[in-house]
Amino acid sequence: KLYEIVVTSLAGLYRYRIKDVVRITGFLGKAPLLQFGYRKDQLINITGVKLTIEHIQNAINGLERRLGVTVLDYSLYPETTHTPWRIRAFIEIEGSIPPEKEGDVCSIFDEELTAVNAEHGRMLKIGESSASVVCVVRRNTYGDYRAQRAKEKQSGNQIKTVRYIDTPEKLEYFNGSVIKIYE
Repeated sequence: KLYEIVVTSLAGLYRYRIKDVVRITGFLGKAPLLQFGYRKDQLINITGVKLTIEHIQNAINGLERRLGVTVLDYSLYPETTHTPWRIRAFIEIEGSIPPEKEGDVCSIFDEELTAVNAEHGRMLKIGESSASVVCVVRRNTYGDYRAQRAKEKQSGNQIKTVRYIDTPEKLEYFNGSVIKIYE
């Protein structure tokens, strides 16, 4: 089973939902052995397909391998304004995508997502979702985003890498950094 971790302090019995979802894989004596599953607020649910950060990371790893590039950072946005819905991936890469593979970027990404979550491929096949869009962002987009958050007086250890774009402000920022779109 999967469990969300809730921490309770002794100071007034405050409870904190840290949004980590874990799987108990066994026990060492009476202490449970935990395996990290995903962040609860970073689960992308698009037309019933639930993609965890682990799914997405594995798909990004496959994309890297098949395109021969290094993905420095990435984020996903469930594009619900498109009919049918689709996933828009933002990637920051080192180098460039080889010209002979440029026409295959989106299909490779969808194949890799399907390899880690067969439901994604099924939804594509029956037309419940559209092919993904891959947007390459300018170099240091993610570093600049973290620096911008730090200037806004957010504590450095509280600035998380954006994996799931869930606000119009984040979407506007990443759309403004796009240098190439593959559809």
